[in-house]
Amino acid sequence: MGGVRVVARGGAKGATVEIGFRTREGGGLGLNLSVGPGWSETVVPFSNLLTLWGLKSRDDFSWREVDQVSFLTGAWLQKKTVVRVRARATEPHTTGFELALIETDGVPWGTVVPLTAEWRTLRIPVRDLRLFTQWGKEFADAAAPHLRVGRVAHVNVCFGRWLFKETAAEQHAVEIAEIALEQQK
Repeated sequence: MGGVRVVARGGAKGATVEIGFRTREGGGLGLNLSVGPGWSETVVPFSNLLTLWGLKSRDDFSWREVDQVSFLTGAWLQKKTVVRVRARATEPHTTGFELALIETDGVPWGTVVPLTAEWRTLRIPVRDLRLFTQWGKEFADAAAPHLRVGRVAHVNVCFGRWLFKETAAEQHAVEIAEIALEQQK
C-alpha cells in the first residue's frame, strides 16, 4: 500500500494546504494537510485521500488519468466552516431533505440532511459537501475542490421521490428554523 509523500513547510504560523489530483474526466482525489512552520515530511496513505470534484467512488479513480495537480491554501482551509441546520420532519415517512449551497457562478454543493421528528441542530462540515454534478456536468469544470464560502449566493432546499423511494407516495413535510454558515474554533 502506497501513499502521497509531501515535503512542505507552512510559514511562520503554519498552514493548511489542499492537494488535489484531477483526472481528464474531471473527478479526482485529494487531501487537506496541516503543516508546521518548519520543513516536514508526511506520507498520506492512498486510502486516506478524499474524493473531489464530483468523483462518486475511489474505485472510479485512475492515477494514469491524472492530468492536473492543484495546491490550494487560504483562510477558508484554516477555519473549520460548518453549515448549521436546525430542522425536523413533521411527517413520519420524511427522513431528510436535500440542501444545496450555490455559488455566484451557479456551482452547487450539497448533501442530504437527515431528519427525525425531534428538533435537532446539525453542523455539517463544508468540506463534507459534495459537488452536485447531477444538476449539470458543466459544474465540474467551474468548481473548486470544495465550496468557496465567500461565493455562496443562494440556498436551495428540496426533496422528492429520489429521497424516499418506497414511501414516495406518502405525505412529506419538514420544518426548518435555521440554515447558516458558522466558523468553528
